[in-house]
Amino acid sequence: MQQTQQIPQNLRKMGSQIWLFAGIPVWFILFVLLYEPSGVTPWLDMPPRGLLHFNLSIVASILLVTLAGTRTAFHFLQKGPFNATWTNYILWCIGEFFLCAVMSSIYLTLRSDGSYLPELIKCIRFLFSVLIYPYIIISLMLAMKRDDLQAQQGDEGRLIKFYDSSHKLKLSIVSDAVLYIAAEENYVRIYYLENENVRNYLLRASMKSLESVVQSKGLKRCQRSYFINPAHIKALRKEPSGVILAELDVNGVSAIPVSHTYFEEISAAL
Repeated sequence: MQQTQQIPQNLRKMGSQIWLFAGIPVWFILFVLLYEPSGVTPWLDMPPRGLLHFNLSIVASILLVTLAGTRTAFHFLQKGPFNATWTNYILWCIGEFFLCAVMSSIYLTLRSDGSYLPELIKCIRFLFSVLIYPYIIISLMLAMKRDDLQAQQGDEGRLIKFYDSSHKLKLSIVSDAVLYIAAEENYVRIYYLENENVRNYLLRASMKSLESVVQSKGLKRCQRSYFINPAHIKALRKEPSGVILAELDVNGVSAIPVSHTYFEEISAAL
């Protein structure tokens, strides 16, 4: 049930991918122009001399296009088969870095009429010395935004307050942390994230009594006995038997059944 290896939800959003694929080429240009790191400037200002700015712009454009493609793929794949753990995320970053090096070295080899392999080795060495900083800084900044959200859990507008059948307040949870709610006879069990661990709370209440409250906070009824948070749905899949299941983006959590009555509404919320 541990969620500690999963990257923060904020780092999966398309807005975060734009920050990465736009920020890294900008960093590359500014870093080379302002600091003129040893070896990088002569590498780009290859014969014929005087084309440093031109080559720098072309390589930065190659980085932008390559990263735009890989980051868009990452955004959509992590909603499907890609398991977005920190380990897989780091491997993805390494893979896209080498792809950037391959694409850049092709251009620079054609430009210099030299051999491809030596140019590839130089690309890997010099790009790593420059790009390691924005990869770490931007990724950590985006990941830390999740901590900011957790620190604001006291915001009344984002809290779901759960009352039991005696109208006593039993539990308050920020809406983003709720995974799903399941009916259990005269009770409901609320599954939610706390410090990146999956917790549950058994509340004496009916699904009907919770409906207006949880739906106002973004949860959707997906079946007679379930409410689900669409923000945590990784994918909807249809079994050969015709049963539709919602897979969540949390390891160890069982898929939630989705009835045909609510399928369109759940699909539209993704």
